[in-house]
Amino acid sequence: MQTAAPLVPERPTLPERRSAVAGCQACALWEGTTQTVLGEGPAPAPLLLVGEQPGDREDREGHPFVGPAGRELGEGLDAAGTDRGGAYVTNVVKHPNFTPRGKRRIHAKPKAEHITACWSWLHAAIAAGRPAGDRGPRRHRGQGAARVVVTVTRQR
Repeated sequence: MQTAAPLVPERPTLPERRSAVAGCQACALWEGTTQTVLGEGPAPAPLLLVGEQPGDREDREGHPFVGPAGRELGEGLDAAGTDRGGAYVTNVVKHPNFTPRGKRRIHAKPKAEHITACWSWLHAAIAAGRPAGDRGPRRHRGQGAARVVVTVTRQR
């Protein structure tokens, strides 16, 4: 199983990660995509949001959560009274997995090998984006913060 670990700089800054991830070919998902989609937001961030993988729009635009899932995420954060601008958003897998059907690209779940290949990128993002002074969920709930779970539900 291949991994992106050799590509991730030691103690990487966001610009260093962005430069390194651009050439990532640790799994087969890079083939047929337009670019690698790295996370965005402040680091350290008070909130770190991790999705499964970029979608079609994310791949074309190069930014996480700009498609339908991003719209749902934004609505959920608004309902929770949370500003997305203060969150670092990323995905476990950095390229979308899809099945081509004519001119369309049909979303497919990433396989374990894709997640394994991208794990080093996620680990680097978590290390760089860890909230300042974070001690875990108990500390936040103890300060009166509500526990919020965001899920995306779509009509099929």
